[in-house]
Amino acid sequence: MIIVISDTHGEIENIRSILNKLRELNPDLVVHLGR
Repeated sequence: MIIVISDTHGEIENIRSILNKLRELNPDLVVHLGR
């Protein structure tokens, strides 16, 4: 699974913490942080 996130509101830190939790649950998760 690939998730693409566009940081338009400067909330990357919040998103990153959420993604870290998701990654712990799903080691196969691939995340791309788009600007």
